[in-house]
Amino acid sequence: MSIRLYKIGNYFFKKKNMILSRLLYSLCLFNYELKNDAIIGITNSLVFQKKYKRAIRILEKEVNKGNKALRFQLAYIYILYSEIEKAIETYNEMLNSAVLLNAEIDHRIVANLVEAYNSRSLYDKAIDIIQRFVEGKDLSGVENQLFHNVGNTFLALKEHDKAIEYYYKALDESDPENYKILYNIACCYYGKGEHSKAISLYEEAIEPLKDRAEIGKINFAIGCSYKKLGDIKRAKDYFIMAKNDGYSQADEALKEVS
Repeated sequence: MSIRLYKIGNYFFKKKNMILSRLLYSLCLFNYELKNDAIIGITNSLVFQKKYKRAIRILEKEVNKGNKALRFQLAYIYILYSEIEKAIETYNEMLNSAVLLNAEIDHRIVANLVEAYNSRSLYDKAIDIIQRFVEGKDLSGVENQLFHNVGNTFLALKEHDKAIEYYYKALDESDPENYKILYNIACCYYGKGEHSKAISLYEEAIEPLKDRAEIGKINFAIGCSYKKLGDIKRAKDYFIMAKNDGYSQADEALKEVS
């Protein structure tokens, strides 16, 4: 019966009826095997309604009672609520526990911890995690987000070749967010001074886009690349397109090439 209630809860969650889904998940809390899944469902519904504090209170109470299996969900919501330091602490606890027990490393934790360190510009900490859990490891079957986040670390440190290596590992043609990785690879080639290669990748990134803000940002980057190549006419054309798409830095760039 509880399994059926849980599945119905999932159905109403997908239908964005958070109150009813939460009620159904709550009815599953008395089933030992479903309890954690039900708590995750309840807290996800609260997150959907931006009730982060309430979700955090529920999870902290469970974790403090010794329910360590919910730490990943707790850290995830800390991130959403901008409690980055608490998320970092929680992710590190999880990794250290796995190392101590010689258990298999959950690379979702590694990916999220690297991203958390990046968000605080703590790149030395991110590099330490990368060296311990990423470089030289068998990462077959690991989600692409880990490679993307590692690429972001190396891009921030201007280690462009390493960033490119990890970004290419993260590429997934079926992912609608693929353009972000292509854009970052293009930025790496821009940083290396390979502006023609950067332009080609920027153009590949922009091709499927419809969002004017994203298009404006990439048109601006193409304009900057043409400017570096000394092709002022094309640079100006792209800066105009970026301006028309509402990209704020385009005005100043146009003054420089006019």
